[in-house]
Amino acid sequence: MKSKITTYLLFASVLIIWGVIIWKLFAPTRPEIYTPPTSASKAATNERSDTLKLNYPDPFLKKRVAVGAQTPTNPPLRAIVTLERVREDCPIKYIGYMRRGETNYYVAKSNGVHHSVTAGDMIHGFYLAKTYLDSLIFTKDGLSYTINLAQ
Repeated sequence: MKSKITTYLLFASVLIIWGVIIWKLFAPTRPEIYTPPTSASKAATNERSDTLKLNYPDPFLKKRVAVGAQTPTNPPLRAIVTLERVREDCPIKYIGYMRRGETNYYVAKSNGVHHSVTAGDMIHGFYLAKTYLDSLIFTKDGLSYTINLAQ
């Protein structure tokens, strides 16, 4: 640069900027002062109440409806009746497995009778859903029953 005054001004500004940066990095921080909320603000928040309506249409599951078509209304939540499923005891015991060719057959005992089953078979209303070497998973009425290998 040709002007010495400009060089000195730029040098001074660089020193000031770096001084502020170093001061911000290494200066001790001040502890924050905590002020608890006043009792008047607590009273104001407790007086307010919100209402949650559960019968709104889900925007992600909503299907597109043609213009002029009537949209079905969702029934109110209190009108929905749920049936309670009763979990029953599974009378099946897992004995072991055997392999014939490429297929695994699982030996299960129910009411004193031995059954040779594969995935998809049914014993006394219990459907064999998944098979593992150490356990079988049966389903009935939407409930799953895990039967471990008998020792």
